[in-house]
Amino acid sequence: MKKILKYMLFCLPFLATGCSEDDIRFSYDAPEDSMHLTPSTEAVVLNPGMKQDVAVTFTWNNATPREGAKTMTYYFKMDIAGNSFATSIDKIDVTGTNSISFTHKQLNEMLGTWGVAPGASVDVEAEIIADVQSDETFMKPEISIATFNVTSYSEKLFLAGSATSAGDDLSRAIEITEEVTGELYSYCGLLNPGEFYFPMSRENDTFAYGRGADDSHVAYFDNGNAQKFTVANRGFYYITLNLTNMTIDIRERVWMIGDATPNGWDMMLCTELERQGNSRTFKWKGVLTAGEIKFPLELNTSWGGPFLLAETNGDIAEGTKPFVFVASGYESEDKKWKVEETSIYEVIVNLDNSTVTFNKEELDIPYKSVWMVGDATPGGWNADPFRIKMTYDFTQPKGTFVWEGNLTGGEIKFPLHERNFEGNYLMAPYADAPISETTMVYSKDGNPDNKWRVKDSEAGYYRVTVNVCDLKVKFEKLD
Repeated sequence: MKKILKYMLFCLPFLATGCSEDDIRFSYDAPEDSMHLTPSTEAVVLNPGMKQDVAVTFTWNNATPREGAKTMTYYFKMDIAGNSFATSIDKIDVTGTNSISFTHKQLNEMLGTWGVAPGASVDVEAEIIADVQSDETFMKPEISIATFNVTSYSEKLFLAGSATSAGDDLSRAIEITEEVTGELYSYCGLLNPGEFYFPMSRENDTFAYGRGADDSHVAYFDNGNAQKFTVANRGFYYITLNLTNMTIDIRERVWMIGDATPNGWDMMLCTELERQGNSRTFKWKGVLTAGEIKFPLELNTSWGGPFLLAETNGDIAEGTKPFVFVASGYESEDKKWKVEETSIYEVIVNLDNSTVTFNKEELDIPYKSVWMVGDATPGGWNADPFRIKMTYDFTQPKGTFVWEGNLTGGEIKFPLHERNFEGNYLMAPYADAPISETTMVYSKDGNPDNKWRVKDSEAGYYRVTVNVCDLKVKFEKLD
């Protein structure tokens, strides 16, 4: 017994050093591949016209059963060949099935994440891993690898054709905006009478989208003979292309801007006219105040977009008048119509005959325009002009003006004129009136200067309603 103990003590140092992680390497032979992962094709050219169709399907056999195995989980991975799966897609649990498929769109998106250039061909490696779990011992997974070739496509779309500024020169085709990758595209710009379509390259138009069954649908063409859409009238068009449901929307839009309009000179908030069906006629009805008006065809903060302008600056906004189409606001003199009297107007823009019609109706109310001013309002005490103009509401009793927005702690009153503090107001009946006070008083020249006060604790989003016939105001908190 003593000899055995001495032998064990003698061996301990060698066991301690001999078991070091740096010195010992365990090697397990990989199981022979019995799964035989197989792609449905050795090479696939991805097709943008078949985005939702299956491009490749992988199949495999079950792994060889392992003695002592408790469970077996199957995983699928894929990466550029030769990359040792360092940039693989997230592994997919495929336990319980013997196949997995990928669409043209899915594969093309993967190639994009791997940095593969549009139109390039690469070898892609796929892998099935049969991961074995055992309570008794470690078992190396069974692995099966297969390689196939994939050619990607570009997600870019261009606008070309005789209706565009590029004409028939494909190298000058206009790249359109990709709103949602590979799915939703948009374009707004000037089109002339002629044709247009959507090639996928400036080098050739072999692959392109063109007219489908009708003017509301597109179709994919891979033969260089895309059917064209036609434009009958010169104008500024908005085009939305949806490649998920293969639809297209082609329309013109018209806004109005100016101190005569509800939102003044704020380009990004100017009032849009409503298109009448599928026609080229646009209408709006509401209160115009004395001032100027013109019609932008695009919301462009640089003011360099297209406009419909008057033939003569200061032309009176009554009856039917011709307009001049200007492709850029910088092209010519800024000629506007003049609204002489605040009233209800029906405004009709007809792009077919190049006219705008101002039909005036009498607005039988004592005050035809109402503004808001005060440090409680978003416009503060700015008075040149006042920043907030209330909107006449035809759905409410006669004489009702409304506004919605944020009010903070501070004062508020209601001018009846557009700019500077010298003028008439609708005021509170006494100083520092709470916003629960509904009575309004006409104040000639703003004297006495009695205002409502919004408490700091009352700040929030409000709907403010003013009726100039019964001189009532309502502050309704909406949040």
